[in-house]
Amino acid sequence: MDTPADTWDNLHAHLTFLWLNRFYLYSCAVFGISLWIGLQFLNKAKEQNKNHLAKLSLPKTTAAEKEQQDTSLDKVHVAGVKVFYGSQTGTAKRFALILTEAVASINLPAEIIDMQDYDPDDCLIDE
Repeated sequence: MDTPADTWDNLHAHLTFLWLNRFYLYSCAVFGISLWIGLQFLNKAKEQNKNHLAKLSLPKTTAAEKEQQDTSLDKVHVAGVKVFYGSQTGTAKRFALILTEAVASINLPAEIIDMQDYDPDDCLIDE
């Protein structure tokens, strides 16, 4: 008869320990559930992003279609790129400089024009 009493005492000791530390148990449960919900949200967002990108991608073309497109495309002549900007703070001017450097890197002539100094009648001869 001694064994069942010892078993009950052991069970009682464990249950008392859990009851006294219930705040930590609840905190761990809330953290685990929150982590699970967050991961589900991120996985769903990633899946939707992948589906959205798949819809936006170009359809796959075969080699025959590429040859048809290559023959049908005319060669385009670009005389130069003019970057117009208008800024009070200077942000647009910095962006125009960066854009001009990018255009110059592909061997196209580029020109930066401030809208404040631009007169279309003066530049009509150049165009």
